[in-house]
Parts: sequence; C-alpha cells; structure tokens
Amino acid sequence: PTDLAGGWQTPVTRSMVRVLFDLRMLFDIKRLSTIAHERHELNCLHWRHRVQMSYHPKMLVCLDESAATNETLHRRFGSSKRGTIAKTNNYFFHRGTRYSVLGPFVMDEGFLDNCIIEGGFTSEMFLHALVQCVLPHMNPFPQERSVLLLDNCIIHRQYGVVQAVHKIGAIVLFLEPYDPVSMPVEIAYRCMKGWLRANGRALQGRVLSGKGGCGWRCRRWVGRRR
Repeated sequence: PTDLAGGWQTPVTRSMVRVLFDLRMLFDIKRLSTIAHERHELNCLHWRHRVQMSYHPKMLVCLDESAATNETLHRRFGSSKRGTIAKTNNYFFHRGTRYSVLGPFVMDEGFLDNCIIEGGFTSEMFLHALVQCVLPHMNPFPQERSVLLLDNCIIHRQYGVVQAVHKIGAIVLFLEPYDPVSMPVEIAYRCMKGWLRANGRALQGRVLSGKGGCGWRCRRWVGRRR
C-alpha cells in the first residue's frame, strides 16, 4: 500500500504503473509555440492539399529569411542527472551583430545558394537577392524548380517580386497567413541553427560573418535530416 497526501491507503497495481509509464512515454516537456489568432487551420490544410495535388515536389522552390546573432550559438537545453542543474561554461554577454540569410531551398538538394547580409532585409534588398540568388536557379513552368513558395511577409508581397518571377516563366504561390508549417525551409533553418549550436565553440567569430565555409556543411546536414 502507498500512503498518499490525503491519508488514503491506495494499492499500486500493475495497470496503474503501466498507465503512468505510457503517459511518460507519450508526453514530454517542449518549448511553447505561439499560434496566431489569425491562423485558420482548415484553410491551411486545404492549401497544403491543393499544392500536393497540383505540383510535383521537384517543382517547388522554397524561399524565406532567417537571422542569427552570437546568441544563436548558445545551447538552450542540456541534460543532467535528475535533481541536478544542467550547467554550461558558455557565458552570454551581448548578442553582437545580427546577420540575415536568404536562399532558395529545394527538397532533393537542400540550399542551392545563399545571400548573407548584416541586419535585416528590406523590400529593395529582398528583390535584389531574389534576382541574383534565386531566379538563376529556377526554370519556366511546368519544369522542375518552377514554382516559388513565399509566405505573406510584407517584403514578399510586392509587385516587383511577382513580376520578376513571371518574367522567367515561373509562378509564385503565397502561403496562407501565419502558416510556417507549410514551409519546408523553416525546418532547414532549424537544422542549420542546431548545427551551429553544436559546433558554435569551434566556429565562434567566423560563422556569423559568412566566413569559414560552413554553408556546404549545413546543406549536407539538411540532406541527412530529410
């Protein structure tokens, strides 16, 4: 018998232990994800179904931006024995300079190119990066790499972007509002940042400046995670 807080004497059976074990295996602690109120889950499902039925995966080119600072190199989680604190020797003083990266991502090869700048992308800078780094890798529709996937960021929804893509014979598809799940490049960026955190100590001071040749390693990492 087990003495519980209320003074009840409750026998512990195998079924109770099995239920608790199953719950422990099914649930774990995760970082909270914020879901926007404007997101419409049914519309997102319909959008994904329509794209899957209309386009081959090799036709899709995903494009989005991501940013990194010195804080990106620091691990946020660690493991230790129960009842002890997970410690690290990496001290965080300042974020440093923020760098943004943009590059076309395809399912079979990963990132085809990249554009790294200091700070964030503006509308003009995004359009310039699109013309220089993305469109040279695309083909007229309905060939492979002929459909450009973009989210609803304000710098994406400009007439110059759509006009530049249509000029080479390709087409543009915009995601439903607040639907990052439908953008595979988000998973790729997550893998890249995970690789940077795992190798941050060796790459400190040169990864965020775009030096050191880590781009091809990130592409290989994404290829292994597909």
